[in-house]
Amino acid sequence: MAWYRRAADAGHTRALALLAEVHEQAAEPDMAETLAWQAADAGHPRALSRIAVLRERAANRAGAQALALRSADAGHGQPLLKLALLRESLGLHQDAEAIAALAAERGHPQVRAVLAGVREANGDLDSAAALYRQAADTGHTYALVCLAVLREEAHDPAGADALALEAAEAGHTRAVSLLAGLRAEAGDRAGAEALCRTAADTGHVPALLALAGLREQAGDLDRAEALYRQAADTGHVRALMSLALMRERADHTASAHALYRRAADAGHTPALTALAMLLEKHGEPAEAEAIAWQAVEAGQHQALVHLIVLRRRAGHETAANSLARQVIDAGYTLRAAAPRTPLHPHAPGPGLAPP
Repeated sequence: MAWYRRAADAGHTRALALLAEVHEQAAEPDMAETLAWQAADAGHPRALSRIAVLRERAANRAGAQALALRSADAGHGQPLLKLALLRESLGLHQDAEAIAALAAERGHPQVRAVLAGVREANGDLDSAAALYRQAADTGHTYALVCLAVLREEAHDPAGADALALEAAEAGHTRAVSLLAGLRAEAGDRAGAEALCRTAADTGHVPALLALAGLREQAGDLDRAEALYRQAADTGHVRALMSLALMRERADHTASAHALYRRAADAGHTPALTALAMLLEKHGEPAEAEAIAWQAVEAGQHQALVHLIVLRRRAGHETAANSLARQVIDAGYTLRAAAPRTPLHPHAPGPGLAPP
């Protein structure tokens, strides 16, 4: 305990949380709670969850719930979520729902949504749907997306469409594209496009972008480009990037350049990297380097590495090595790509370690 105390006094919030657990297990709940709140105030709110769970497991359910409710009132919903899931796992389903309702009353509708997900995974689809609906009605818009997927899986596309559009209207911008993607993967491309078209007709730009993507995948490049351009005209940077890439693939270099520049000027820094690559491929290495350095300054540290790799693949070893020396002289460290394996499919790619 003395070691935890010294570490906590030195500012280690994790030590505060562990010290709280030690006091809780030593039957000193007041001190445990004081330390847990100190840890939460210092940025470690999970300390409150741990104390609540310890109390629940020690059969002090009233104490656990009281602490979780105070935490929720202070903006920390995790303790109530932990209690709801713990009681659900013990088969206390009504108790779990009651805690989720208390959480929603305190501005934490996600507890119901997570509980719904557990029931969905366990095959209790009717209960899951009811909880998703309750979560949505108290402000959790992603619950509408989950409901839409349930309706889709129940072969009710009209119901799924209505829920996805409701989610879109509530501010969940990817609701329509998520459902359309699932539908397209299942082979119902016409249904996916119909959903996107309905949403796009109401002014939902992400649906317009999804429709453009579906048309591009179907090989209807003229229609896809027209849709991307329509979305780009609203200032949507992903549409600008998709349109620029289509223009680049069609060897319309000047228009691709202009579109990447528009996206960059709109604050989409990955467009600078794409623009540097475009310039390099078309024999403008000095301009490509200048743009790549702009990308690095904007936080796109991989831009120069991509440029070095591109030069080496093209057999321009001298130019690649020269740029690599400039990077190192500027104080950066070149970082090779980490190997991607089944255990680590999202390992970081090549880039620079900032100076």
